[in-house]
Amino acid sequence: MLTKHPFVKRTGVPVIIVFLCWVLFHQIHFTDWDIQNDSLRLAAANISAILLFLSIGFGPSFVYPYSYRWGAGLWERVAASFVTPACWTLKEAYRVSEFFTIPEVLYYLLNSLFLLCYVCLLGQCGLWEMICRRRLKKKGAIDIKVITAIPVLSILLLFMAIYVIFFWGLGVHFFVIYISGYKALFH
Repeated sequence: MLTKHPFVKRTGVPVIIVFLCWVLFHQIHFTDWDIQNDSLRLAAANISAILLFLSIGFGPSFVYPYSYRWGAGLWERVAASFVTPACWTLKEAYRVSEFFTIPEVLYYLLNSLFLLCYVCLLGQCGLWEMICRRRLKKKGAIDIKVITAIPVLSILLLFMAIYVIFFWGLGVHFFVIYISGYKALFH
């Protein structure tokens, strides 16, 4: 089985790496207006936007296997995978609190972008759990099941969310439900 390393090594290191990448790419993306050369500014904006998206949306693809390898427990791996997206969510909540009330901010966090982000993170955690178990089984861990209910359910939830948010009426139905809820609560 895996050796359980100190907390900082098994979860802190991957979280800090992804978090610092997010901070760096966020800073580059939102301060690129200072670059005088138009071509360079456009390149910096586009590259930093892609890397910013990857650090938020696909951070678990780095954090989860790293934490697994160093002996983090299931809940530690999942929690570590959610640190950077949670910081991004809090930053966005603070940003929109300038013009929304607190209840509206909380409702704003239920929009399709945030919902899909977190469901995608859960799906990634489920997928990486099965991948890491398969790797461990290949190394000789005979008593480990590769495919179990929770990881499979997280992946199924991801596909259901993608369908409801994007493909069900091309996303219009979900948006109408979201806006109708906003109107019912705040107008």
